[in-house]
Amino acid sequence: MKLERAVEAGDLVTAFRGYGVSQADIATIARVDPKTVYAWKAKSARPRPNAYLRLDGLRDVVGILSDSLTRRGVGQWLHAPNRLMGGKKPLDALREGQQDLVVQAARSFVDGSYV
Repeated sequence: MKLERAVEAGDLVTAFRGYGVSQADIATIARVDPKTVYAWKAKSARPRPNAYLRLDGLRDVVGILSDSLTRRGVGQWLHAPNRLMGGKKPLDALREGQQDLVVQAARSFVDGSYV
């Protein structure tokens, strides 16, 4: 499943895997138990609105970065401490609901104003 076509949570979980984002990472971002993410993937449960918003935020960031980085590079960027976010990892910032901060850092990276 391609990320740009993924709408359902289960499809998003599958698509994110290609970018190095594990089900455990998704559980952390969405603030749910990893078993819940498994249920989303199996399409036996649907995320609550606040969890879906976090997934949507991750999709936005991956979309921004995928124009400039390989899939592996996107995953590395998401897992690495980022100085534009005070040394916080983008995945952690997304978990804390700081989607705007992560989007801004991703855009800065793509625009070249990161360095």
